[in-house]
Amino acid sequence: MFIDIPMQIEQQINHIAESEHKSVSTWLVETLAKVIEDYQDLQAIRIAKAEIERGESEFLSLDDAMKVIYELDS
Repeated sequence: MFIDIPMQIEQQINHIAESEHKSVSTWLVETLAKVIEDYQDLQAIRIAKAEIERGESEFLSLDDAMKVIYELDS
């Protein structure tokens, strides 16, 4: 894969990778993996929100969710 990156961003990437004692490639792969995970989490939130708005699912408070989890562990 080839990505054309503006020089200023490339310099920032190089600086960050160096400050974290990682190769640019390693830092980019780790960072992209985090971005993808965040994107997938956001998509799941959007789907859940739409289901709640359509009445297909309901929202649980943290207290209620913890009760359910506690009951499952018992």
